[in-house]
Amino acid sequence: MDPETLPAGALRSAAAPVQLPKTVCVPALDLVCYRIAGEEKLEASADGGQTWQVAWSVPASRRAYMARVASGYGRLLACGKDLDLRASDIVVLERGEDHIAVVALGNEGILRGRYGLAEWSRLGVGWAEPSPENGEIDDLFPPMIIQGETIIAIVAGMAAFIFLSMVAWARLEPGGEQTSEERKGRSPWIVGTVVDLCLLVLMALANLEELIRFVAPPLFILTMVVVSMVAGWSRAYRRASLASEARHSLWISSYGAILVGALAWIPFALWVLGTIPGYSAALLLAVIGVLLVTTHAIGRLSKPSRPASQAG
Repeated sequence: MDPETLPAGALRSAAAPVQLPKTVCVPALDLVCYRIAGEEKLEASADGGQTWQVAWSVPASRRAYMARVASGYGRLLACGKDLDLRASDIVVLERGEDHIAVVALGNEGILRGRYGLAEWSRLGVGWAEPSPENGEIDDLFPPMIIQGETIIAIVAGMAAFIFLSMVAWARLEPGGEQTSEERKGRSPWIVGTVVDLCLLVLMALANLEELIRFVAPPLFILTMVVVSMVAGWSRAYRRASLASEARHSLWISSYGAILVGALAWIPFALWVLGTIPGYSAALLLAVIGVLLVTTHAIGRLSKPSRPASQAG
């Protein structure tokens, strides 16, 4: 806080260096004491310091989330900070059963509470705002706090669609040489190339030439993927024994890809909300979900049609 806004007595007190570990006992309740040692925890004693118990500590499973919030991850122009929850000083206010212990926690404000109470609260002081242990639903829309995981989930869904499509094509196409009509089917590539060139020309006309070198590579890659999928499914529809089999396989590939993307993202959303406490548990659930859905979708794809047997 701004020193000019503080009383002179508080400034004199703050100027004195704190010797750690530091122990303070409650006036008129001498058997209840508190102790800090520059760690991310507060200890309390009910027998005058003979034995100690942890009264408060940083939840180990939530520290990764708190550190991400403190750093301003995913926020444009964020002035983040390194998470510091080390107990650096402590004071006891009031007396007896109504006392309040106040602990300074690095750059995370203060901790306040009382021995015997299950809940301790963290409050901000000046610029030292406490990083939350859990997020809210609003933190997921847009999901900036899990921006990287969201991008990976989208890529996983796209990769699943490509993989399932290739499996479906191999099952749908009866084999054999391509017809001359199929070899002439260049229109999807021509359309994709024209669209890309038009977008790049529009960027140049809008004086955004400096962005073209960043936009062009992913744009071309995305166009290649989309056009390849359109051309592949068009060919599969033409060469499939039954059109219903091709429609079924396209539906399964699309549905499976959406489920893969959702199940790759949902565990991390639950991690933000605190429903899944640890990041590694969310990662494991995401991997298991993706594998199960992909395996299930492969089993649901249409099997190759067998030609009817000829009468001897």
